Amino acid sequence: MRILFALAVSLGLAIAGFVTGAVPRDAQAQMLSEFSPEQVRQAFTQAGLTDVSMGARGTNVTVMGRDRSGLTLVAVLMMCAEGRRCLGLEMQYVFSLPPGKTATLNSVNTFNRKYNFAKAHVSSEGMVRLTRYLISDYGISFGNLVSNIRNFVAMPPRLLNEVKLVDSPSS
Repeated sequence: MRILFALAVSLGLAIAGFVTGAVPRDAQAQMLSEFSPEQVRQAFTQAGLTDVSMGARGTNVTVMGRDRSGLTLVAVLMMCAEGRRCLGLEMQYVFSLPPGKTATLNSVNTFNRKYNFAKAHVSSEGMVRLTRYLISDYGISFGNLVSNIRNFVAMPPRLLNEVKLVDSPSS
């Protein structure tokens, strides 16, 4: 009887995890020796991104998803061999600052030093490119990949809160 009860509880937890989209602990611990488009797509979904899709950028495969703020996060699989086995993953946001605004170079550099796992570039026209590069050399767990994505999704608001915005130069 106890075995049947334990099986019923286990099955219920497994179904609950499937329905809620939770990834079982053993899947979180799964070591990836490379990035595949499907694994990155699953990690985007697990990290809470919506409208997740796959595409191409030149010869590279991309995975795209929308965060809660409506910005699109693009992950480009890089350093690929044998088709789609890739050792590198570049995540990037590209968006505009408020119209007529740009950021001071000093404040962008301060942000880059403070958050050295992400890099921001702001053009004089107010276009922002925020990037983060991951490698799978010698392995990365699936859970760590999801955590990296979640951390990076938090970067655009942090950047906007920390940089000093000034009027864009007029021509």
